[in-house]
Amino acid sequence: MRRLQKLGSSSLVVTLPKEWVREMGLKQGDPVYVVIEGGSLRIVPAVNSETYAASRVRLTGVDPGDATRVLWCAYVLGPEEVVLENVGDDVYNMLRDATSGFIGVDVVRDEYSVSISILVDPSKLDLRAVIRSVASDLRDIAELLAEAASGSDVEEEAERARIRLQRSITLAERYLMGVIGSHTGQQDARATASKLLAVNFLGLAASTLLDAVKTLSRGGGDASKDTLDALTALSTVASEAALNVASESLKRSSEVLASIAKLRSRVEELIYSDKTSKTEAVALARVLESLRHLHLATTLIYCTLKVAQNQGAQRTA
Repeated sequence: MRRLQKLGSSSLVVTLPKEWVREMGLKQGDPVYVVIEGGSLRIVPAVNSETYAASRVRLTGVDPGDATRVLWCAYVLGPEEVVLENVGDDVYNMLRDATSGFIGVDVVRDEYSVSISILVDPSKLDLRAVIRSVASDLRDIAELLAEAASGSDVEEEAERARIRLQRSITLAERYLMGVIGSHTGQQDARATASKLLAVNFLGLAASTLLDAVKTLSRGGGDASKDTLDALTALSTVASEAALNVASESLKRSSEVLASIAKLRSRVEELIYSDKTSKTEAVALARVLESLRHLHLATTLIYCTLKVAQNQGAQRTA
């Protein structure tokens, strides 16, 4: 816990953890982004502006339908600035709306072009922080599912959760490009790539749960007690599976796999139960699909740790 300090007559400041600052390679005067996400703040190191000129791409005549694809490609594939020439206000407006799904993106319009600036330096991102962010998003979505099953109208909250999830996943995808560029030939490249692939499975799990949230929310809720109990357990299992991606414990991965298997069996029984309504069954089918994604993510981490353990044993033999 940190205390807020007063700066001047009206500003409040708080110090950043030294370990995080050191890991990010930050120093006094470096720019960072402070992103408001519900009741939380996320701090993301900004890219060094000196790299812009060396990483600029110019495109001409981009259709409005391709604008968001260009934005995603720029964010994930590496160019720090993309200039779209000879485009109209429709492209600019579409890009402005799409920036809500990305951290550290600036879109500027001038008389003849639209510039997309990517301001997040992948080399300064903390993979564990990205994974924790996805874990938080996944837990929130699982909790929304239980609320929808109880009859609450959570469609607006679900849309906000979808945007937060997209931010986290695209941030992980941008980090991946940094891994490809900097980890080539290093021993930890496989482990890092496995974690990033597991994050992708977490994103699929969360997106699938959002479909279940919409199904239950539109169906009016009023789910059975058995369904509510299963969805409550899902919130815990989903959070454990997501946080396990950053874990280095083979035992923990094995425990999470057991929890997922137990809940999958429980959900399968509910889907075919006479006490389960059609709306619940449809939503639970999506939950089952989400659990499969969580199982894949956890299995990937388990196998990676198991291989590393075996290689370590062979080197010491």
